[in-house]
Amino acid sequence: MPADKRGLRAGLWRHFVKECFLVVTHTPDDATARRRFAVSDEHLRGVPGLWMDGVLDAALAAAEQAGDPPALDRYRTLRQAADREREQNIG
Repeated sequence: MPADKRGLRAGLWRHFVKECFLVVTHTPDDATARRRFAVSDEHLRGVPGLWMDGVLDAALAAAEQAGDPPALDRYRTLRQAADREREQNIG
């Protein structure tokens, strides 16, 4: 993946991160799910436009699968901010 998560590559990064989170939800073993979740969470940082492409839905599902309440709270807060950003961009 390109180092720059903004600009023309932002959409590519959003799809990549979403897929990382989706892998977590299909990981049967809890320890591996938690490790994959941590990597996905790290990749999420700095990606703009999180209201696009279903990234936050996948992140919330992965946080539930990994059993990470602080991440669930953080992603819910991100979703609220993303909803406001979407409204500003669309409206």
